[in-house]
This record gives sequence, structure tokens and C-alpha cells, in this order.
Amino acid sequence: MAQMGERIRQLESAFQRSGASTVNDSRDSTPAPAWLYPPEQTAGASAEGDVLPKVPDETFLTIFPDGEIKYFGSISSIEGLLSIVTDQAAPEEIFDSTRAWFSPALSDPVRSLFSSAPGQQALTCKRLFEGLPNREQAWDLIAIYYRDACWPMRPILQDEAAELLRRVYDARETTLAEQDLSLAMAHGTVVYLLLAHGALNSVDLPESSPEADAYFELACAAMANISFQEEPSVLAIQALTLFSLYYLYNGPRFSIDSAWATIAMACTVSNSVKLHRASSFAKLDPLLAHRQQALFWDMYVAASLQGIYLGQPLPIPLSSIDCPFPLDQTEEQPFFLVSAEGRVARWRLAQEVAGPASELFRLTDLPSYGTIVDFDERIRRCIDLMQAPSISASNVATFADYIDRGLPVVLCKIILMCIHTRSLTEMLSVDHLNPLETRYAGSFLAGYRAASDIIAYHAAIVTRFPAKLTLSWTIWKSLFHAAVVVGAIALRLNHTHIGVDALRHLNTILEVFENAARFTERAKLCLGLLRRLRDRATFAVDAGDSGPRAEDRHSPASEEEHGRRTGHALVDGGFDGAWLWPASDRSASDAELDFLPAGQFSAGLDFLRLDPRMII
Repeated sequence: MAQMGERIRQLESAFQRSGASTVNDSRDSTPAPAWLYPPEQTAGASAEGDVLPKVPDETFLTIFPDGEIKYFGSISSIEGLLSIVTDQAAPEEIFDSTRAWFSPALSDPVRSLFSSAPGQQALTCKRLFEGLPNREQAWDLIAIYYRDACWPMRPILQDEAAELLRRVYDARETTLAEQDLSLAMAHGTVVYLLLAHGALNSVDLPESSPEADAYFELACAAMANISFQEEPSVLAIQALTLFSLYYLYNGPRFSIDSAWATIAMACTVSNSVKLHRASSFAKLDPLLAHRQQALFWDMYVAASLQGIYLGQPLPIPLSSIDCPFPLDQTEEQPFFLVSAEGRVARWRLAQEVAGPASELFRLTDLPSYGTIVDFDERIRRCIDLMQAPSISASNVATFADYIDRGLPVVLCKIILMCIHTRSLTEMLSVDHLNPLETRYAGSFLAGYRAASDIIAYHAAIVTRFPAKLTLSWTIWKSLFHAAVVVGAIALRLNHTHIGVDALRHLNTILEVFENAARFTERAKLCLGLLRRLRDRATFAVDAGDSGPRAEDRHSPASEEEHGRRTGHALVDGGFDGAWLWPASDRSASDAELDFLPAGQFSAGLDFLRLDPRMII
């Protein structure tokens, strides 16, 4: 009983730390959050035998409809709301044992293709290869992947893919020796994944093509027969990276958890073969070294961006990486001519921004405000150093222009929005507070500007290249994030010019989602929340037009304003118990010390050290 009582107290403490204690039925004014007034750090070891994770006050708790509980990191809180809005199903249990990690993802017909009995690998390999299309069709599908789908990551170069395709089809027509079966399975896994990517992105096949899913299942069946834990290999890293990208498509296999699990596993295998160390390439053939270095950085780009979005630390510490970028080397491109410009820009972005951000803003740590400002400046320097970045959508003539010069800037803007969302939403959660009169006004404006830039840019891009972007989780997740940011500002600052401007951006992005809903289920699932958010923001701004401006008023807000909240209460009915703000027990006298007096924000610019672009 004593042990049970202790666990109950631990649970209560965890919920209090996550902000659950702030939920009640009243609509009283929300106190200033603790993040605005950091408490003093207390030293001391944790209690021995503590079975609960340390959950900081600044993380966000999400409870899924099936009862699953998750904590999202300090810069990934919008993902918690998006996960609830889309009513995402629990991820498949695909990691039960080493041999069967991928087998639960299979349908019964495909599962029957292979047997776990010893000595059956040759028969399994033969049956798996019988599912291959003819060579010409396979070539066409892989060409579609390199034409339309390889821009997020390209873990296998085109000439290497052509080699694997030839080897797999040759193996299908011959009897393999026992020692060659495992390698043939690995080759088959990568080829089937390339076919699945091509089929899913093909405009000639129906949406959610059963052909794509069939190739994906065959790739899972082949992967289940590879002992990549005991025998880590470059092929396993390529396969796991391709699996992760497939799970991130807005298709029937969409699963954020599976995408993160597979890319994290790819990083773990990469650690085993020391792909992150420069010494690993010293004795390699230059062509192999080029391929493996490119593979590592493409994998790291994917892992670092997912780590930022989900608030997860990377399995590979940035301090341990000294893998160089591949030297310029002519790559044979038999499928489709792809520029290397955008790829190198994304590698540099991962090394200088995304990787450090995923470590700095991890799930259980919260950087200081000064650190956030310094990192903001770091991101802006990265944008300045990009070669001919396409910041304006009007300069994007082709989709290749968007990938090579537009996407790297977009990713920087997304990370900017993520690192400032915390301070922005925390200030919006405080009633009767003008964010422009606090010492965090620069961060507030930087987050808003990044969100509005992302919306304005993609309002033009998505309508021009809808078929290219409908499957991208990264783009739609970030657009949803930006929509919630501008919607929250329109709700809370409805008496200000910035609130009116935010409503304009919200209407713009809502139109993009409405047009895209015909093509992607992901956009359709977000429409209900965004429409309700638009309706409430429109009502608030219309009501604000007839009242005093926020810059001129310091009296208590009207009763109608008490119901406005960021996060779960943005929608009528809310998501009570789903996305919670941390409580604060700071007194009013403490608040007076932390906020600058009204009209004195300019006096604080000397210690903020802000890039002027943050507030322009």
C-alpha cells in the first residue's frame, strides 16, 4: 500500500508538472506562465527508484482517444494538437523481435510468403522476387521517385539504384548460393521501397495506390529476413531511411511514430558502421566513399528535422560527427536529372541549424531566452550564407527552383517559428497582457513573422505544384502550425493592427487547405479546426474594431475575452485534458519586476541583442 501510495503521488506530481492542474471549468484570467519567470534551480538527486520520467513544466501532455499518453517537446507543441485533430490511430507494433520487426505490418497473403523455419530462406527469397514487376515498369517507377519524390531525402544515388535493380532481376532468374541470400534480400528491400515510393507518387496510378502498398509490404517481408542488428550494413541504413520517408507520406501508412522509430534505427545502425566518422572512408574507393557520405548526410537531415518537430534527441550527438560532405563527383543519373544544389544546402542546414536545434530544444531541456535569441541569429546567418536563396515565391519558376533555393529558406523559417512558438504562445495565454510591452516582444514578433512568411510563400507555391506537395507531412504539418500561430494572435490581439493582419494570413492559409483537401487527407482532417478557428478569430477582430485599441487601453478585458485561449481552447468545446499550459504561482509583485513598463520596450533593446529583422 505504501508503494502504491508513492506511485499515486508520483503520478499527481507528473501531471502537475505537465500543467494538468491548470484545467478547471472557470474562465478566470490565466496567470502569467512560469516560463516568463524562470524559477530558481534546486540541486539534489532524484528519489531512488523513481519510475516516472522527469517531465519539465514546459512540455505538453497529449492524451489520445485510445488512452495513449505522450509528451511533446517545448518547440513541438503544435504537433500534439495536430495529432488529436487528425484522430491518429495508435502506431503499429512493428518492433516485437529482431526477426519480426517488420512482419506485423504485413497482410496475411504477404505474410504467407515467408517462413521463420530454418532452411527456408531460399524459398522465401524466390517467392518475394516473384512480386517484382517487369524491368521496364520497375525502371519507370524508380524514375518517378527520382523525378517527384526524392527531394526530402535521397539515401541512394541513381547509379547505385540502377546497379541494385540489375542485381535483383539477375538474382530472380538464377539460383543463389546460400551465402548470397541475405545480400539478395537486402537488395530486394531497397528496390521494393523505391518501387513503393514511385508508385505512391505516380500521377498515373490512383490515390493511395494498392500497387504502392503491395510493394511496401514486400519490402517489409524482405526486411524481416535481414539480421541488420547483428550484421549492420549500409543497405540496412538505406532501407530504414526509405521506410521512414514512406511512413511520413500522407498516405495509408502514415505514422509519425513509425517514421521516427525507423529513422532513429537508421542512425543507430549508422553508429554501428561508424558512418559518421571521417576515418571510415580513408580506405574506401572514392565512389563508395562519395555514396556513403551522401547517405549519412541525407539520413541526418531527415533525423534532425524529425527530431525538431517531435522534440526528440538524436541518437548521434553532433559533437561526434566529423563525416565530410561528399566531394564534387559526377553522378550518373540514368533515371532523371536532379540538381545537387538543394541537396548540399540541406546538408549544411542540418549541420549548422537543424542538428544543433534538435539537441538544444530536446524533450526534457529548456534553453534560456538568451539562448533562443542567439540561435535566432544563427539561423539568420545561415540564410544569409545560402547561395542565391529564393525568398520570394515569384522567383520560383520551376519545382526544381523551389527545392534548390526555396526549400532551404523555408526550412530555416520553420525552425525559426518552432523556437519562438513557446514564448509567443506563453504570452498569448496571459490575459490583459500586451506582448509588445514585454521584454520578450522580439521573440513574439519573430515567431509571428516566420509563421506569416511560411504562409505567404506557400500560398503561391502549393497552388502551382499541388501534385508535388500533397504527400509531404513536413509542409502540411508546418502550415498547420503556422495557421494556429496566426489564428491565436488574431484571437488574442483582436484590437490591434497585428491581429487584423494575422486574420488575413489565417484566411489565406485556410483557402490553401480547402483547395488541397481534394488531394490530401491530411489537409482535409485539419479543416474543421481551422474553420472554427477562423470563425472565432473573425468574430473577435470584428468586435475589436468597435472597441479601443490594445495600445491605448490598460483596463480589464471584457468578459468575452476570458474564453479565448491558445492551444486546446482555440476551438469551440476545446480539447480539455489534451494540451495544457503550465501553472504559475508567481505573485503580482514578481511580475512587475519581469515586465517592462508600458511604452518602454525600446529601452530594452540593448540587452535583447536582436537582429532588426526580428521586429520588422
